Amino acid sequence: VREGATSSRSRNSIHDDPGRKQEEDQSTAALKAIGIKVQTSYNNGPARRLNAGYLAQGVLATHAVDLALYTNTVSGGEPDGYYSEFVCSQVPTAANGGIGQNATQLCDAAVDAGFNTGQTAVAAGDRKKAYGAAERALAAAIPSVPLRQLVIVQLASSKVGGLGANGDVWTSNVAGWFRSG
Repeated sequence: VREGATSSRSRNSIHDDPGRKQEEDQSTAALKAIGIKVQTSYNNGPARRLNAGYLAQGVLATHAVDLALYTNTVSGGEPDGYYSEFVCSQVPTAANGGIGQNATQLCDAAVDAGFNTGQTAVAAGDRKKAYGAAERALAAAIPSVPLRQLVIVQLASSKVGGLGANGDVWTSNVAGWFRSG
């Protein structure tokens, strides 16, 4: 938004999450403070409509909204987990049959180059350099803004054996669990 100009945006989220409603109100106030008017009432519906695939006309997949609040789960610690979120080939379109997870619809050559180089690099230093380039390109484009990060905490009874903790998935190695004592 240019200085002095106003911009009006619609927003979409899910309707049955009180925490999300609070985040909507807070982010709407923050956007208003910098000159972006968000249309209210929000165009919220069930999660299945927001997250449906391209062929089912899902809001995120078809990018049928200006702004969206949604949950994104990415494997922790590995930059490859973000590949499908930001590279051009992952933008769902009619031409590719709606395949892809890039709901931001970002298509940036520098982002693609960083991710593609990082995926094929073997040496840790080369991977770090490539993913650093992708990170800088994403910071310049600002396709999405994380509002919060969920930290997974795993608690287990002392009577559970065989638990192999995994910070990414709470059901890690469930087949190996057993009850002791």
